[in-house]
Amino acid sequence: MIQRRKARVVNVGGVLMGGDNPISVQTMTKTHTEDIDATVQQIKELEAIGCHIVRVAVPTIVTARCLGAIKLLPTYILDTILPWRL
Repeated sequence: MIQRRKARVVNVGGVLMGGDNPISVQTMTKTHTEDIDATVQQIKELEAIGCHIVRVAVPTIVTARCLGAIKLLPTYILDTILPWRL
């Protein structure tokens, strides 16, 4: 069996990573963040198949404004990718 390297435990939005915690599954949405319905639907589908961390790209101020509607979901984590200019 493969020996896991000991790592410190980090809490990422309620998901414990590292230490003796199970490996967490993470991915990124493929939808355009401005399409709120499609993004929310994809997050729900990913959650249903066992994904723990979902990242959403936020490259513009327009997409950043969409986060208010998307973050109403209680069980996912946003890893926003904002350009330094925003």
